[in-house]
Amino acid sequence: MDLKEYRSKLIGGDNERAVSPVIGVILMVAITVILAAVIAAFVLDLGQGQSANAQAGISFDENSGNVTATVNSIERADELYISGTGDCSYLYDSDGKNGAEEKSLGTNAGSTAEVHFEDTPSGKLSSGYICDDDNSFNDGTAVSSGSIQIIGEYDGSRTVISEYELD
Repeated sequence: MDLKEYRSKLIGGDNERAVSPVIGVILMVAITVILAAVIAAFVLDLGQGQSANAQAGISFDENSGNVTATVNSIERADELYISGTGDCSYLYDSDGKNGAEEKSLGTNAGSTAEVHFEDTPSGKLSSGYICDDDNSFNDGTAVSSGSIQIIGEYDGSRTVISEYELD
């Protein structure tokens, strides 16, 4: 049994064999390039736009019943707000009026907001905010728990940028 005769029928003659390996290599390279592009698109998330969150550098300084929040830098933020949670869920102006769940902190680096969380009588402060646990200011209840949050707004989306836990 002579297998050379079958070999030429299965593989092809000497003139026909060169076409198949060249086409095979071209197809394998093309498939590899397409596959690499698809994987790169998923890994690098090039297929869809991603919304960015607000970013800012915030520092807190606590001193005898007061917390001062300072905006050190702003990367992305249309507006910054200061708010509270827990026993500090309402912020009042220094005169004890205009209570709200959040107050504007502005959009400038170097902006500060002082929050007083001890039971402070109205009219005793010249600046800053007084926090209380509800919308009935100065009910004699000292703030014992909660946090002060800096919230950033960017492209209509709000994100808690930094938080300071009250003791």
